[in-house]
Amino acid sequence: MRHLARRPVGRAAVIRRGIAELGDRYRAEVWAWWNNNAGIWEVDFERLDGGPTAEEFMAAIAQHSSLRDHRQAMAVATEAGAALRWARAMRLPGAAVILDTETTDPPGTWSRSPSSTRPPATYYWTRWSTPAAPSNPPPAGCTALATTS
Repeated sequence: MRHLARRPVGRAAVIRRGIAELGDRYRAEVWAWWNNNAGIWEVDFERLDGGPTAEEFMAAIAQHSSLRDHRQAMAVATEAGAALRWARAMRLPGAAVILDTETTDPPGTWSRSPSSTRPPATYYWTRWSTPAAPSNPPPAGCTALATTS
């Protein structure tokens, strides 16, 4: 008989479906993920001209029939969402050049054993100021080479 009873819909499915519905409403890409460290759902969305602001998006969550009960467990416009939007903007033509270089030991001297240490990789970043590139500093762990206009 147990196989005939419907199981309740989980909170994750409700939140993901509700956020997807808001994305359809605003015709924007949306993201919702569980941040286990913070114990909250982080929600973010693609910023488009004429699209909602973060405050309008939070108001839409509060008015949504499925999401309003879970709104206290959600954070909108988080650092993770900002990083995602920044990375997407940097992929646009003319926005950025990322040069990835790694330092390694001379051939044959680096052991793959767990006790060996390897020098960290060095990442260099440069940005051109164009309409497609937001004015953001280099990401953590990158060394700025140049910023040109």
